[in-house]
Order: sequence, then C-alpha cells, then structure tokens
Amino acid sequence: MNSDGDGTAIIILMVTADREFAAASERNLTRQSDLQVKTVTTVGAAIDVLAATDDIDCIVSDHDLPDTDGVAFLEVVRAHLPTLPFILFTSEGNETVASRAISADVTEYLIKEHHSDQWERLTRFIIDAVAFSRKRDDFLTTETRATTLLDAVQDMIVVVREGRLEYVNQTGVDLLEAADRTAVTGRSVGEMISTDADIAISEHLRPIQTAETSLEQFEAQLTRGDGSTVPVEVTATRIPWMDAPSVILVLHDISARKAGEHTLRWFRQAVEAAGHAIYITDSKGVITYVNPAFEQITGYASAEAIGRNPRILKSGEMSEDYYDRLWATVLEGEVWVEEVINQRHNGERYYAHQTIAPVIDDAGDVEAFVAVQTDISEQKDREAQLRQYGRAINGAAELITAFDDEYTYIFANPAYRQFHGIETPDITDTRLPTAIGEAAFETAEPYIKQALSGDIVRYRMRREQPDKPARTFDIRYTPLEDEMGSIQGVVATMRDLTEQIERETQLASLDRLLRHNLHNGLNVILGRAELIATQPSGDIGSHVKTIETAAERLLEQADKEREIVELLTGQSNPTAVNMNGMVEAVVAEIKIDHPEVDISLDIPETVEVRTVPQVERAIEEVIENAVIHNDHESPAITISIEEHDERIELSVADDGPGIPPAEQKVIGEEATIGPLLHSEGMGLWLVKRVMTHIGGTLRFDGTASHGSVVTLVIPRSFLEMHDPNESLGSIGFDRQNW
Repeated sequence: MNSDGDGTAIIILMVTADREFAAASERNLTRQSDLQVKTVTTVGAAIDVLAATDDIDCIVSDHDLPDTDGVAFLEVVRAHLPTLPFILFTSEGNETVASRAISADVTEYLIKEHHSDQWERLTRFIIDAVAFSRKRDDFLTTETRATTLLDAVQDMIVVVREGRLEYVNQTGVDLLEAADRTAVTGRSVGEMISTDADIAISEHLRPIQTAETSLEQFEAQLTRGDGSTVPVEVTATRIPWMDAPSVILVLHDISARKAGEHTLRWFRQAVEAAGHAIYITDSKGVITYVNPAFEQITGYASAEAIGRNPRILKSGEMSEDYYDRLWATVLEGEVWVEEVINQRHNGERYYAHQTIAPVIDDAGDVEAFVAVQTDISEQKDREAQLRQYGRAINGAAELITAFDDEYTYIFANPAYRQFHGIETPDITDTRLPTAIGEAAFETAEPYIKQALSGDIVRYRMRREQPDKPARTFDIRYTPLEDEMGSIQGVVATMRDLTEQIERETQLASLDRLLRHNLHNGLNVILGRAELIATQPSGDIGSHVKTIETAAERLLEQADKEREIVELLTGQSNPTAVNMNGMVEAVVAEIKIDHPEVDISLDIPETVEVRTVPQVERAIEEVIENAVIHNDHESPAITISIEEHDERIELSVADDGPGIPPAEQKVIGEEATIGPLLHSEGMGLWLVKRVMTHIGGTLRFDGTASHGSVVTLVIPRSFLEMHDPNESLGSIGFDRQNW
C-alpha cells in the first residue's frame, strides 16, 4: 500500500521522551515501507529539526514532554507551519488536554492503549492527513492561515520582534482586556510580562533571539490593562514571521494550577501536621506516601513503607473476608469505613478506625487510594474496662445508679431497676422523684445536695415497697465529675442491710430468749436438787421427774436455737417446690408419732412455688405445735392452701387452747422479751425467722378459747434483688459524662 497514493515516502517526526514508546512507534510504523520515522525526545530538538528541514510530513507527539507539553508545542507549530499534520498520541486522556488540542487545530487526538488496533489507526491517520495536506489548494498565505488558526487557540499567542509585540491572538487580546488587537500591538513585551525573579523578560528571550537555544520555558506574570496580574507559563521559541526572524510566545494561564498548588501546599501542610496516620497508594495498592503520624503510629519510617504494600500492617486478626469486602468496596469507587486490628513495626497490635477513599481520574477509573487511620487502642482499652465495670455493676447485689444535677437518671443497674419496678433498661428520660416516690425523695434530697457540693455522703434509710416487706439500705452518694473535675451529678450505691439487721436483731432477741429460758429451767433444776438434798429418799421421785422434764425442754430449745442460728447465718438456694407434696410428706411423718390426731387437707393438687428448703421445717413446726399444745384426746387439725397471683397462704387451724396474745406479740416482734413478757415458743420463733428470710409473713388468727389459726404467707418466688445473668446491654451508658 502506498503511503499517500503517489509513492512518495512520508517522513514522520516522532516527539517522545518514552524510549519504549519510541521503539514501539518505529517498529510498528515502519512496517509500512513508505513510512520513515525520525525520533527526538524534546520540543526544543523538534523545533531544531523543523528549522533545519522542510522534509517533515507529519508530527506525532506525546503530551508529557521534558521541556513543555504537547499542546504548547502544537501551538508553536501552528504559528509557523499551520497546515503541517500534527497527531497528539498520548496517555493524557482528559477533557482539558483534548479541548486545548482541538482549539489549536490538532489533526488527530489518539489515546495510548485505548484501542487494540492503535498502530493501524495511527498509520491510517498519518497517511490520510499527509495525502490531504499535499493535494489541497493552499490559496491562503502562511501568515494568514497562521493568524486564523492562532486566533482560535485557548492559549495567548504573542509574536515578538525587537522587543515589541508584532502580533497578539484573540485569546491574548481578551486576557489583556484590551479593546482590540491594535491596542496592544507595538507595545514593549517588558511592560506586560514580568518574572518573579529579578530577571527582565528580555534576558529570558535573548538565548532564543541569538539562536543559542530553540526553546525556553518559564513562569511569569502578565499585567492586564487594569493593573491586575495573571500567572502564566511561557513557552518561547524562534520562528520566521512575515519573512523576518521573530520569537513566538505561548502564554498558558496557570491561575487554576497556581490556586491548586496553593491548596495542595495547604493540604500537604495539614496532612503533615495531622494526628492521624495518612498514607496514599497507587491503584495496585503500593504505598507512595506516608505522613509523620503514620511513622509515629506504625513505627515504619517513610523509606521503609513507601514502595511496599499495606500488608506490612497486617496482624493476622482480620479475616480474609474482611479484606475481600474492603477491596470490593474501594474498587467500586466507594469509601470503606471500618475498624481494623493492625500490627506495628515492633509486633505490637493496635486498633485503628480506618477510612479508605479511592481517587477517581477524569475517565472514571481508580488511580489511587487515600487511607486515614486513627489509633483507637486507648479507646478500646477504655471500652474493655468499661465493659468489665458494666458486668460488675450489672452483676452486683447492690443497687447502683447515677443521676445528673437535675435529678435525671444517667443509668441504673438491673438490681436498682428491679427494686424500683422500672421495666425499661433506658431510664435517661426518668427523674429520681418519679422513680423512688416523693416521700423517699424528700428524705434523700438533703444528702444528694451535700454530694453535689463535693462531699461523699453515707446514711441509712428504710424504703417501703407495695405488697412487699420494707427494706433497709446503707446508701452512699459519691460526686460524679467530668474530665475537668466539674461535678455533673451523683453516683448512688445502695446496699441492702435488711438481712444483716434482721440477723443482728434476731440473734440479740434469741440471746435474750435463750438466757431467759435457760435461767428459768436451771432455777427449776437447782430448786428441785436442793429439795432432794433435804427430803427423805421416798419423796425423791417427783422431783426427779420435774428435773427430767426441765432438762428435756432445755435440750429441745437448744436444738431449735441451733436451727435458728444456722438459718440466720447459712446460705439458702431456692428451688422449685410442689407444696402439695411437701405438706403431705410432713403430715405423714407427724401421724407416725401422733396417730391419735385427726388431720384433714384442703389443698389443690399442684401448687408450685420457688422457695428455700427450710420452708418444710417451718410447716412441720406449725403443724407439730398445733398437735403438741392441744389438750384434746384426739386433736382435730385442718390444713388449707389459698392461692394468689404472687403468693400462697398456708393455714393450720386447730381446736386447741390457742396461742396466748402475749406470746403472739413477742413472736410478731410487737414487744420485746423482758421480766414480765417473754416467749416460751422457740418453735414459732423458728417459723418466724424462715418466713422473714423468704420475704413472707407469719399471721395469727382465732382466739385462745376457740383454737388457733396460724397462716404462713409464702411468696411464689423467693425474694431476690437481681438476676446476675442479666445482659450487659441493659445498663444503658447513654450519657456523655459517664
């Protein structure tokens, strides 16, 4: 195939600094026998070639060149050789470059590696462009053609001869804000163009004018008609203009670039000063930049990290699925935000909150990634400690809460919420007076105010609950401070002393009762012993019997005293109990020892409760007391159970003489043991202690002349302050100051 249809060889000037691309161009283009390639690496060298020969038929230029860009080169060519085919074959595939090239009358614009048949396309473009250029009628002069083309380009084009403006294109006229071309033609170039350095523009242009060099490029300031300046990049080269040697200047407005550079400098300073680790990778994940915080946090110096993959930070703690999701996200152009466990240079693990954002080029492809890491190791440690504190608070038997200085709750543990009947875990919209009641709040408020003033306050308080026994608490208020030491509220800890106080009270009462009964019993024994010593032997029998009875009663009381002490000091594990079976078992045992008693049962088939085993001993004691203290030959006893939603009432009715009112008062704690008022019934004392222990009550009905009715009020569920297995999530740490 002929190169242009008439067999004449086509000479191509290839301008590129990429040696591999130059070699590929020569190899692929010269497959066509009529194509010849001459390669140079700079625009300056290309201008020298164009000045030395008229044989160049086509220019193929890269855009990214050492001394200027490909579009500026094109604009220079168009000023001298307006019809010479010029193909921009480049990897710079963006709209800005394409727009500038088209306005400068580029013949073709071809993006590298964009087409699989790129070399065939380039060959066809060259052949067709040269053929058209050779055959068309060039009815306009070169200068006319050049000025027409140069008026269309986006850059300012100036032709300078002997230091004055010979020609300015329309873009330049507009940029200078001049009325027309004649308003600036003939003016000194030094009046309009100056450099930042103290070098006159004439000094920059002298090497071009004297042919010492073919190309000069520098930055300068263009002064407009109103005195304002515009930063420009100047490309200068020597060309013949109107048959006289001249200098052509291509002035590219770099205001946007300068603004971008300013922003970039500011951005870089911000990145360098940032306390977060920031690193940048290319599209393949190779690190190209790290900031000082990255070096400090990871332990990797910049030289150690750049050129390597972020895999150097992998700790082995994250799954492969984590990294698969990460890459799938960022390669889709989306931002990845997630926590990660990484490893420092010294092998130490650290937690980081990581954001990875893809950088998208003009073609919509990912060209880089920016990652920002915040070291949250200390935060994670605090969170772990907080979880431990939370578990401890949730599992505590104590009632723990915190509220602010306006008495609004910050949090409350399960024991506190259960005691106060608060069903929702989040109580941050609830105020203290509402939860504990106005009466309790009125008592507590002076102590709270004292804590808000900075004191640690401790006091005891008895708290009432609907349908439940009252509880006594040891209450401690501690000021709640923020990081600045300012008091924001109060932390309250309530320790239930009810059981302790009861044990102390009952042990004291038991001590008084036991001392009273022992005193009386021993007096009987000692008195009878004195009588034995003074009376004849025939009268001893009755005294011995009295002594035996008193001793047996003391032993019985000692045994029951031991049971009461064990109950007060020991541990009780509640279990599910069928009261029907428990009562029947107790009755069967009693009838073995007392077959004469008539016991009738009025109880449901199944009555389930959750209580402690000692309840069986209390039932046994009540029934046995009804049998033993009955003066009938065949005592009649009725046992019944009445069910309610939260309790059952087990009643034992007998036809005996009844329990004396004074005895009932002592057992019911309405009176204390004294010289004139005491109790002989340690069995009923044991029953009273069991009922108190499980949160129940002991009730006496009937009269001394018509028998007794002793009722055990037993809760269906053993009274416990909290569930230790309740989840951590219910604690509700929702306030900033906690």
